[in-house]
Amino acid sequence: LAPLRPSGLPDADAAGRDAPKCFTCGICVAGCPVGYLAPEYNLVQNLWDAFYRDRLSPTLWWCATCYTCQDRCPHDVRMVEIIFLLQRLYVERSGRPGFIDSLVSQVERTGYMADITPALNRKREQMGLPPLSTTIAVEVGKVLEACRVSRTTPPPEAEG
Repeated sequence: LAPLRPSGLPDADAAGRDAPKCFTCGICVAGCPVGYLAPEYNLVQNLWDAFYRDRLSPTLWWCATCYTCQDRCPHDVRMVEIIFLLQRLYVERSGRPGFIDSLVSQVERTGYMADITPALNRKREQMGLPPLSTTIAVEVGKVLEACRVSRTTPPPEAEG
């Protein structure tokens, strides 16, 4: 078998140390809403591939960060943090997946990850919700600039 952790995984990362506690019971997979909608997304398979085969799947990016897997785990494996860790490692090895750039572009352009259409605001009105502003892109752009998040500039490394 390959190493018990992906090559390049920081030894000091607590989430990485949690991974061997997973005994593949599947409770996380059974509760995952993304896995329910897209059966090819399998947390345990992603973990196994990363830690035993030294392979990182682009499906790591499908995680909804709902923490259901983590809340249900009988061994308190911090699965979401492991997914974040594996996503960082994926970027180091392969760069950001292309769809991330299109999402960043959408947020830069509109302030949202999805288009705000008149039909969407009509639906919100029917539900008694206020319309979504289409002018927040300027404010979101300031946040993105402050975080240095763009298609061309990777975020700065954490100091400390």
